[in-house]
Amino acid sequence: MSLVIATPEPGRFTFRICVFLFAAICLAYTSARAEERIALVIGNSHYEQLGTLTNAKADAASIADLLKRIGYKTTLVQEASEEGLRKAVRSFAGESGNASIAVVYYAGHGAQVNGENFLLPVDMDIPRQEGDIQLTGLKVDDLVNALHSRVKVVFLDACRDNPALFKNLVRGRGSAPIGLAPANGSSVSPGGQGGGVFIAYATDADSVALDGSGAHSPFAQALLTHLSEPRSLDDMFSIVTREVMKSSNNKQRPYKYASLDEIVCIPAKCGPKESSSATDQNQLVSQSNTDQNETALLLASTDSAQILANADKHPSLDRHNSLQLAAEAILDAEHPEWTLIDISKPEDGSKRLWIRMASIKRYQDRVSIESKNDYASEDAFPNSDTLAPSYVVNVSVLDCGAKDRKYGTVEKTVFNAKDKIVYHHVFGPMEAMTLALDIAPKSDIDLIRDALCDLSRARPLVSRSDLKKMNFPRLATAPDGRSEFYYKKLPRARPNEERALSINAFNEDVTLANILPAFAGASGKIPVHYIVADDRFICGEMSYAYPRIDMYDSAQNLIYLSTPLAKEAITNDTSAVASLRRLMCDQKE
Repeated sequence: MSLVIATPEPGRFTFRICVFLFAAICLAYTSARAEERIALVIGNSHYEQLGTLTNAKADAASIADLLKRIGYKTTLVQEASEEGLRKAVRSFAGESGNASIAVVYYAGHGAQVNGENFLLPVDMDIPRQEGDIQLTGLKVDDLVNALHSRVKVVFLDACRDNPALFKNLVRGRGSAPIGLAPANGSSVSPGGQGGGVFIAYATDADSVALDGSGAHSPFAQALLTHLSEPRSLDDMFSIVTREVMKSSNNKQRPYKYASLDEIVCIPAKCGPKESSSATDQNQLVSQSNTDQNETALLLASTDSAQILANADKHPSLDRHNSLQLAAEAILDAEHPEWTLIDISKPEDGSKRLWIRMASIKRYQDRVSIESKNDYASEDAFPNSDTLAPSYVVNVSVLDCGAKDRKYGTVEKTVFNAKDKIVYHHVFGPMEAMTLALDIAPKSDIDLIRDALCDLSRARPLVSRSDLKKMNFPRLATAPDGRSEFYYKKLPRARPNEERALSINAFNEDVTLANILPAFAGASGKIPVHYIVADDRFICGEMSYAYPRIDMYDSAQNLIYLSTPLAKEAITNDTSAVASLRRLMCDQKE
């Protein structure tokens, strides 16, 4: 037997190396392109025949800017005609085959015809029949099906109205309150293997999505606040839903259709670290899906106590903070009244500072709130000497995550003693405000910052309903019979510290001056019915601290929120606080 060795023809070996290298380069290029994240953002405000939407164009511009900042190759299209809308979608669809995720955001008029949803271009004529919408509008299913990315995410900030009726066209993003069809009746195709589709609507089927009276629509504002946060798409949308419902007084509830094979996040990275094995990864996905479902159920709840209890059980930062923010939003929304937080001159009751808890809004690390203070020289404005100003309402914004202590003023309104506006100025939206003003120690804005930037303090200590029901264990009755003491054990804030909520409920109202004798004037006459304290005990010491005290009137309005107080000694062994200390500490001493 002879061994025959074939000798390659000259040049063939070199050719094969070239082919191999070319294939490797193409594979690497394709892999890199497959991780590309792209976005198409469309904002239609000025319709030629259908009326004007105040915020749609600005909403789209802000969303596009946010997506660019977090790494998306973003195309912004504004005031899109029928030709321009279709051209933009065709171009974007052509790019989507090389993307891991494609995001579309649309702000403008929308309509449904026979269970199918359409986006309307700015040059659309007033429709005489439903076929006009079908021929001119862009079908949402066609938009979704044209995308070839592994994951497809679509945000539709469009009113679910049928423009054939046009009754509410200018007031909402559409016309009569008929709305877009539910997505589960559509014919959208899922994304690539291991991906899926997620379609988010600004409001539920057959409902109107508000254009908003501020700088952005409620839906766009909530997305701007939470879209870049490192959490799953499902968790993010649950928080957005809660925030939109709060800002619209429950008139608008966002809705989603989702069919996802994996955890999807809008930012590049979020959630648990990648596992080295497929089994571990599947376990992580399964556990995450369970957590997401449980979290979503909790976020849909209106029971703030239940949400907070679960937040304390889950210390992981993402889920814990999501639940904390949800509970905070519920509790804050219960209090649209003005709450006193400081009196700089208690001897005559002047230089008072109030905040409105229901006005709190968050945008990433930024937070804004309405505050009210007695007019002072630093609040001077044009012609202030002749207009007799009495008090000032400011909307202030600050950055809780910034090291430098700066803030900005979003809006300023000055009133006279008859509650008539004598000066008003809007400086700009909170998300675009330059924070250039220094926060002086112990100033009004310093007190506001302390109250807002700590999640444990940026909400009332107890809900209105819990205070009204008073289903807490009774601790004691005052010797004079004027009040009763209740308590509730709270999770520890520190390892060596026991913590309890104590409630002193008066049978008849007392005044703020009765409790804090230094307060005089009109503020001292404010009626108080409940005193709620966050009591802290270090077992082994006969002392306690209460870093927070809330006071409520008989209608459960939050009338006073205290500044932090120092530690005090327990000198009366028969007092209610001494009894509470024993309940908290006896088993540990």
